[in-house]
Amino acid sequence: MQKVIKAYLITSIAVFALATFSKAQGISFTLFTSPLNRVVDIQHAGDERLFLVEKAGIIKICDLSGVVNPNPFLDITALVNSSYSEQGLLGLVFHPDYKSNRFFYVNYTDLAGNSVIARYQTSNQNPDSADVSSAFIVMTYNQPYVNHNGGSMNFGTDGYLYISTGDGGNNGDPDNNGQNKQTLLGKILRIDVDGGNLYTIPECNPFKGSSSSLAEIWAYGLRNPWRCSFDRLTGDFWIGDVGEGLWEEVNVQRHTSTGGENYGWRCYEATHAYNSSGCQPAAAYVMPVFEYSHSAGSGNCSVTGGYVYRGARFADLFGKYVFGDYCSGNIWSIDSRSLDSAYSGTFSNGEISCFGQDVYGELYVARNAPAGEVYKLESMNCAPVASFSITDTVTFCNSATGILRVVKTNLAYSYEWYFNGSLVAVTDTLVASQPGNYSRKVTASQACISQSPDVYVRFGTSVAAGFTGLPDTICINGGGPVQLTGSPAGGVFSGSGISGTMFDPVLAGEGSHCIRYSFTNLQGCTSTTVQTAMVVICGGIEDPELKDGIRVAPNPATDFVDIHFENFTAGNEVNLSLEDLSGRTLFTSEKKPVARDSYIHLLLPSLRPGIYLLKVNQSVFRLFIEQN
Repeated sequence: MQKVIKAYLITSIAVFALATFSKAQGISFTLFTSPLNRVVDIQHAGDERLFLVEKAGIIKICDLSGVVNPNPFLDITALVNSSYSEQGLLGLVFHPDYKSNRFFYVNYTDLAGNSVIARYQTSNQNPDSADVSSAFIVMTYNQPYVNHNGGSMNFGTDGYLYISTGDGGNNGDPDNNGQNKQTLLGKILRIDVDGGNLYTIPECNPFKGSSSSLAEIWAYGLRNPWRCSFDRLTGDFWIGDVGEGLWEEVNVQRHTSTGGENYGWRCYEATHAYNSSGCQPAAAYVMPVFEYSHSAGSGNCSVTGGYVYRGARFADLFGKYVFGDYCSGNIWSIDSRSLDSAYSGTFSNGEISCFGQDVYGELYVARNAPAGEVYKLESMNCAPVASFSITDTVTFCNSATGILRVVKTNLAYSYEWYFNGSLVAVTDTLVASQPGNYSRKVTASQACISQSPDVYVRFGTSVAAGFTGLPDTICINGGGPVQLTGSPAGGVFSGSGISGTMFDPVLAGEGSHCIRYSFTNLQGCTSTTVQTAMVVICGGIEDPELKDGIRVAPNPATDFVDIHFENFTAGNEVNLSLEDLSGRTLFTSEKKPVARDSYIHLLLPSLRPGIYLLKVNQSVFRLFIEQN
């Protein structure tokens, strides 16, 4: 017999939201599968299997009827330290090309308590079993304390891997890791796992090329982002960030983001000042779209991030970001477009460790308990999803036809399509070939029918966008803002350092910046172009005094440098190497014999202007390469 927990509607609750409240939605929870041991993540691999991640280091598979395969998909308990409540096997994600390469990635704390991102491959003979011998360590980073390990991993629509990291733990972020861009802690990282030996840095990462920030950082100022997810329809990124003493928060990063957001911790806990030492005004930080109190008596304690519902079963949940509180079991929903929020009910068992979604967009919630359970989240309203657009207008560009559809489902629903009020097809998708008003009726049963509003479909032709005025390299000290000119006129510039049609290198900061120009014509067709600018510190960047008896000049350089061993006493041979700021080695030399007061004239390879690291044995020089 299935166990059903009802979540009855409540008209008020002691919670502060940053957006207005809408009418509450009723939800229920139907037992899906049990028993399980502390499930902390639920993922799918693009098929009808669900992968249940147990904190101790085991991943299990179940089908969509809730039957668990008795043989684990992966067991790495021997590698995982799960001694403390926030340690363990914390995250799982499948590569976008999993069907062809069989790659998946796990995030765990190792026996020393440090974080590991590892890639594995599914067995070629058995799709329900991982090849343990295929383990490949992509990234490791130290954890100074036992808590705040983050653990979420997600692939974006750009194909890059996004990793959430906590601030390193303890109370109040004592090392200020959240605001320190020279550590990976307290961040959202973005890396390209398909490039290089381990990974490469995507071209448009906001701090690539900066000497003061790590290139892997996509966003920062986070305390302990526990469960992050992409909206599978829009590409928006949702972050549930666990609070310190009083406040829990939810942040959203729209799909148009160019990265670099500072979410404020430890300067701010949600919208409230926490530790203002060395902090900027509030306007410098990206504030959450929702916050709630976990003060004494509230029953709340820790936010568990969720998903935007994109399933087919429940129209009143469609487009709502659903998330909850670990202790109280309170569940909220946020409209992903308007950001209006509602209290949706209570998961009375509490201990909400994670949410999950299956290949069809239906949602699940897990309890963090030794005899844990996974429940299917459902609406009390049976109306199926009839929507096939999130706006009232759909534009198909550069095509004579367009396909109208919503998320796929395995349910036995019937679909009717209407064009300008007349029935034109009975099918789940429709090929539109002429402009006009379209709507769809979905029948789940005689008592459960939904009709979408009219959506106007139009066709158009894109006009190629372009812009001029952005230098390849610009000085942060003395370069000044530059005027950008878009073509056709009337488009929108976006990216770090953009203010209207001006690019300000001081506002952007040191590093590589991708600037976008988008133009939308009267037919509703949008064209976007991207250019990259390197913002650098101009002038001599290295102390002219000796370093370990060595002097490097000229610096800035163009095509060569002279290495002068004025008082060099560390031996009579040296190794030379040059790296970029992501740690990629550009060249190395064989050992060269040197003597005191001797020179090496080093010819440099053709390099993009920017800052590089010249290593002479153990001595490291920051070398600025100018435009030749």
